Amino acid sequence: MKPHKGKRQTDRSRRMIKEALQKLLRSKNYGEISVGELVKLADVGRSTFYRHFKGKADVMIDLHRDMFMEIFGEMNSPDEWLSGNSTRIICKMFTTHLNSPATKTSFAENISTDLDYIMRGVIELLGKSIESGLQNTFTDSAPKIPFAVTASAIAGIYSMTFMSWKSSFPEIESEKLAAHVQSLISAVIQKSITE
Repeated sequence: MKPHKGKRQTDRSRRMIKEALQKLLRSKNYGEISVGELVKLADVGRSTFYRHFKGKADVMIDLHRDMFMEIFGEMNSPDEWLSGNSTRIICKMFTTHLNSPATKTSFAENISTDLDYIMRGVIELLGKSIESGLQNTFTDSAPKIPFAVTASAIAGIYSMTFMSWKSSFPEIESEKLAAHVQSLISAVIQKSITE
């Protein structure tokens, strides 16, 4: 059955707006991008933009939703959570951010006044994505620590390491940092599910 025409149009508009932000982020800092530029590049009207998003910060958060769905959708076995895909995925997340041409300044300076709002939204999404992934993967486990708590702890590890990497330990290459983060995450998950 085909999706309803209105749903297809909504999905298309949202996709075009997110693609416009991604394209602009390749050459500009987030703080330099206006909603006017977004709607022009996405070829949508302002009313369409505001029907789908409160502002550009919500577009940024929604881009992360897509990334998390892709990343955690690839992790389907306990081994992938405990030692496998995570390191590669973490490395990809870190390297993508640091190699972005738009990353001329620190993450906090780049996001500017929207930092708190975006970080809250992204960390909440990250936690929910991790929780869902853990529930779907460890179906035979009765966790000692609820998956919601475990997911929140893992989201904190990801986000704080990501935000502090450039300023606190830039000498550590992404692969090595990803391996350290994977060790921490594996320990948290094992503690959560071990009887």
